[in-house]
Amino acid sequence: MQTIEERNMERVTEAKSAVEDAQHEWRRKREESDEKFVLRYFERHDGRWEPKLEIPRYDSSEAILDAVQT
Repeated sequence: MQTIEERNMERVTEAKSAVEDAQHEWRRKREESDEKFVLRYFERHDGRWEPKLEIPRYDSSEAILDAVQT
């Protein structure tokens, strides 16, 4: 975060690349072991990606905020 605030784009790019490289490695390992990846926060419905999020329909705004923040 400090690097972003300092606008050090070279270090930001390096950090981003490191995250992406780690994600690619995890994916390769999952594919090699035939492990199925299940998204934590999204699921597919009728060809569209939707969040796995249950928001109370007729409740207080505090309850809605609590549901979104957990």
